[in-house]
Parts: sequence; structure tokens; C-alpha cells
Amino acid sequence: MEKRNRITNGILTFVFAILSLVWVYPVVMVVLNAFKVERAISTNTVFKLPTADTFAGLANFADALSSKGFLSAFWYSLVITVTSVVLILVCCSMCAWFITRVNTWVSKLCYFLFVFSMVVPFQMLMFTLSALSDKLGLNTPYNICIIYLGFGAGLAVVMPAWMEYVCGHDVMRFARFAVNVFGCEMDFAHPERTVQAGIRRLRDFFRTLGMPATLEEVGGRAEDIPAMVAHRCEKPNGFPFGGFVKIQEVDMEAVLRRCAN
Repeated sequence: MEKRNRITNGILTFVFAILSLVWVYPVVMVVLNAFKVERAISTNTVFKLPTADTFAGLANFADALSSKGFLSAFWYSLVITVTSVVLILVCCSMCAWFITRVNTWVSKLCYFLFVFSMVVPFQMLMFTLSALSDKLGLNTPYNICIIYLGFGAGLAVVMPAWMEYVCGHDVMRFARFAVNVFGCEMDFAHPERTVQAGIRRLRDFFRTLGMPATLEEVGGRAEDIPAMVAHRCEKPNGFPFGGFVKIQEVDMEAVLRRCAN
């Protein structure tokens, strides 16, 4: 019996050791490619070790820290994420408790104000919010968390449509999102199918939270889309925008039309 247990433990140790190596290998591959010159990173050479001709040293890291603004982008992302999540959890949970537990005209007024914000035309809410944030200076990384309190619904509508529109730029990135976040099965022959499955599960997740999934559900209409694009054009740095994929006027309109369906 003891010998059998040792054999079983040895087999399990071997299997899990192999699985650990498989799990860590993508990280090792990313690190190895970080030391290559850009021309040496392709589908044919991604698994190859750096050579004397393709070795870039620390140049890629220095470029990311200097010209690409990595440190400032990391800091802004950290500040916005932490402050927004904390503020949403604290304020929204307290507000929900107040509305459900306190039966007064104040709680009813708050409730109907929230309902009103969901049924009014989309541009009435978005244009007003954008103009108000500009006037009050709430468009910086340090205080934009206040705007995020009421921005979750629009994100729930736009994000899946944006993912559908830009996923072709890096299919494997979105496929990893589908596998790692929603547990979709990876289709290596057709990774775009994995991407679409992940996007569908993201929409379903938003619906389980009671969030809207289409432009109409937040009070918007398909005929309002050109006005939304035009409003973006009026901003000083309206187009292009975005870090992963630069969005032009035609791209913004295409994404919003996907939201309308």
C-alpha cells in the first residue's frame, strides 16, 4: 500500500511539474521576445531564442520607459482603477442600502433620479456629463473617478461592441481573455471563434448584473450616432484616440452601430 502511494505521488508530481512548465512557458516566451529586435518577432520566429543579430539587450525596456510613457501610463491606470473601484463600492453600496432600507421621500427621489438617468435619451446624458466634467475639471486621472460612478452602464454597452470591432488586430489577445476570464475552450485552429464566445459571455455577464447591453437600453437611438461622432470631433484631441487601436471617426460610428443592434 505504501509503495503504491509512493508511485501515485511520483506520477502526480511528474504530471503537475509538466503542467507547471506548460503554464509558465508563455511568460518565459514573452520575456525572451522582449530581448529581441522588433523585426525578429513574428509568427515564424517567436519561439526562437535571441541570436547575435536579433538580440536587442535592454533597448526595448528603455524605449518603453522613455518614449512610450510606460511609467506614467501605469501610474494613471493605477490611480484611476483604485480610486474608481473604491468610490463605486463605497458610494453605490451605501446608496443602495439607503434606497432599499429607508422609506422616505428622499430615498424615493433618489431612486427615480437613477431611473430617469436610464430612460432619457443617451446623448442628453452623455453630452451633459462630458460638458460638465470639462467645466468642473473632472477629466484628469486624479478625479475622473467621480465620473466613473455613473459610467458603468455605457461601458457595458460599448465594450463588447468595441471588442468585436478591433479583435482582428490581435486575435490571440482576445482569445486569451476569453479563456482566462470566462473559461472558454481554446480553438487553436479558429481562435476567432474563441473570441466570439468570450464576447458573448461578457455580454451575458453584464446582463446578470442588470446592466444594459444595447444602445437603446440606455436611451440612445441609431439615428443619434452621427451627432455623437460629431460631438467627439469638436474636442481638441477628438480623433484619433485610443491606445491599443487608434479610433477614427468611421471606426467610432461602426462601433456605436454595433451597440445599436
